[in-house]
Amino acid sequence: PPAEEYDKSISYINSYLEKGGTNSDAYIMLIDNWYNKKKNPDEALKIVQKAKTVYPNMTVFKQNELSIY
Repeated sequence: PPAEEYDKSISYINSYLEKGGTNSDAYIMLIDNWYNKKKNPDEALKIVQKAKTVYPNMTVFKQNELSIY
């Protein structure tokens, strides 16, 4: 988010996913917010692992996991 309101962005994305959102970009944005913006690799890793279960054939999440490690 341009206004650097990362917590608000995370909240909106989580709400989208909880309501049945299916766009894989939501997980990518969550990972980016946690890892790059909020500097919390542990939380980013949790999101990656969840994304891998929802989208097992998407290699981007496997790549994200390796980058975090």
